[in-house]
Amino acid sequence: MTVTTSTINGPEISAVVPRTHRAWITLLVLAVLPACTKGTDAGDASSGGSRSAESIAKSGTIQLGGTVGGLTLGSDSNAVVFLNGPQPGPTGYSQTVVTAGGTVTLNSPSLSIAITGDFVPTLGQSFKIIDNRSTSAIRGTFADFPEGSIIYGGDQSFTVSYRGGDGNDFVLTRTRLDGGTGFGLDGFPLNPKIADNNSLTVKAVGYPAANKPNIGIELTPVGMTFPFVTPHIVNSDVLSVSYSCGRAIFSSGNGELNVGLRSGANCNAIASQLNPKVRFRAVDRTNAANPVYGPYHEFEFVSQVVATPAEPTIASGTSATIGVIGGLRPYQVTLFPTGLGVTVTPPTATAPMRINVAATGASSGTYRVRVESGTYGESSYQKFDVHAKVTNALAFNAHPAYLPTGGNHVFRATGGAAATPFTYSVIPAGEGVSINASTGALQVSSDGAAPSEYVVKAVKGALSTMTTFYVVERPYLDPAPPATMAVGQSLEMLLSGNSEPLETHLSLDVATGNRTGITLDYDNQDPVAYSRTATLSFANNPALARDYILYMTQYGEDGSVFYEKQFPIRVTAGAAATPTPTATPSTNPGSGGGSNAGSGGAVVPSGLSRMSLWH
Repeated sequence: MTVTTSTINGPEISAVVPRTHRAWITLLVLAVLPACTKGTDAGDASSGGSRSAESIAKSGTIQLGGTVGGLTLGSDSNAVVFLNGPQPGPTGYSQTVVTAGGTVTLNSPSLSIAITGDFVPTLGQSFKIIDNRSTSAIRGTFADFPEGSIIYGGDQSFTVSYRGGDGNDFVLTRTRLDGGTGFGLDGFPLNPKIADNNSLTVKAVGYPAANKPNIGIELTPVGMTFPFVTPHIVNSDVLSVSYSCGRAIFSSGNGELNVGLRSGANCNAIASQLNPKVRFRAVDRTNAANPVYGPYHEFEFVSQVVATPAEPTIASGTSATIGVIGGLRPYQVTLFPTGLGVTVTPPTATAPMRINVAATGASSGTYRVRVESGTYGESSYQKFDVHAKVTNALAFNAHPAYLPTGGNHVFRATGGAAATPFTYSVIPAGEGVSINASTGALQVSSDGAAPSEYVVKAVKGALSTMTTFYVVERPYLDPAPPATMAVGQSLEMLLSGNSEPLETHLSLDVATGNRTGITLDYDNQDPVAYSRTATLSFANNPALARDYILYMTQYGEDGSVFYEKQFPIRVTAGAAATPTPTATPSTNPGSGGGSNAGSGGAVVPSGLSRMSLWH
């Protein structure tokens, strides 16, 4: 989907170019544009003028209109169709007339619709956008819109046809999203899969205006029960549906239904492997004895993907059965680490997932089995990690989860016969991370180690054990914050060097209750991004002149502080000096310990609180 902004001899519009009926657009028209006004040539095909003797080839954003001897639009063209009224012309809708003997060639140009003013097309109403008066068929199609597909303009849907009119015209016909033109439901979209933390709106269309008080939307569960009489009729022609943590909320202007579609007290407790479904249809009860119904449409509520048990313990020579539910099939399953005697059998529609441990040669330790769900439309990407603990007589002592480049740590394994020494290795080898095979002393190169997840393996006789850790970079600010700033001043900094899965955040100590006029914001709200731009601003208010500390904090997956630096900033009421201070570490070590210590555990000065950029 491409977003274009263009000016057509008038106010600017922003349009999201629509795709096929499997994806949806939002079209925002910021002003009513005059139809057929684009172009400086009075004979332009997009200007409403006439150039019947010539064939017109266009690129860029154009408004269809006028009379031409032929029309060719390439893949670099974006054709904009304005619908202002029921008739073609400057006060109606865009129409290009191609004279007899001409040809129409569409080499996959983009197409978008702008409905301006108060015009509301009725169901079944058609608009001949390209009046092809030659005897030849239209060659090609608009990008993503084959014959019979659906395109959206604002909240209106239209069926696309290149064989409309007298058989070779490009025609848009107002229809429901399912292609129907009679009484029924329209919405964003019909027949959807609604992922957790998503919503949509449906509405009844195609009924006489006088019947509006008697229009409703009927809900019927599929394969489950509602906590009320079903089928249930919502007394409104519009219904909003949202789904989150196993609960569906059906809301209209006449009330709200809050329905639990999964059992259990939390998001991970699901009673069925099937995603719950509900059927909807419009109903007109003007004649109570003989109500009129529209066609059914089925909604599938896609729960978060969950696997249970999430932390199985598995002995050598055995396996564990893991139930995977929610999300969208097919699932993608990945194991880390691999090649150590543990394998995974992915789930199928009829069989659960299995984690298998070899009878001999399998390393003990905690393995991560990641189950990833498919996606639908704009729904969020879903994943769930199973942490399988494989056991034998060996194990590693506790160690840091993260080591910075240039850091080191001694890994210690225990168990087994005391007289037999351990032999240590790191996987992958030769990536800037080395380990002493006898002592377990591991060193991370300061300039050659790639931030990634690594495995340490210890072998004693016929047994082995393994553990994992991340090599990460420490973040930095460029430029570093100055020692002084002035009220009315802003500072833009590049926050860079973060390594997944850590998150890096900035926060500023601010006197309690006096934060007005101070802003701290990012250009990118993804806290695991390697780099993003942060802006710190102080309003031109003398009351903001005082001492502050800017904190740059790197957090582990469990929320503990891995690394932190403090930058003292004095804000003055006058002009600011610009020396760069040395970052002041806090007094407590980070959660890494040893050479992995950051400057975590910072103590906020008395009377101050942290204003955090936490998203």
